[in-house]
Amino acid sequence: MDKRNLGAFEIPIEFVEKEPEQLARIFGLMTFVPVRVECLWHKSVFEYIGLSPKFKEVPEGATARKYQLTCTDAYNGEVSDVTVTDVAT
Repeated sequence: MDKRNLGAFEIPIEFVEKEPEQLARIFGLMTFVPVRVECLWHKSVFEYIGLSPKFKEVPEGATARKYQLTCTDAYNGEVSDVTVTDVAT
């Protein structure tokens, strides 16, 4: 990945604890490489910042854009696709 496609999103703590296999699948579908993970206890979420070709390119020195993830479930209950939406901050 030559470009700096940096983004940030939040995942509920409960999902991370109860569905680690699904989380790994989501990251795989996104080709997501985390560079920072922070637990935000006051919001009950983990904030992930990392690189993915699904994110828009950001200039060097710029902060990560915020995204919302939308997962599509396959009929077998596993995530089959992940859509990322740029969220205005």
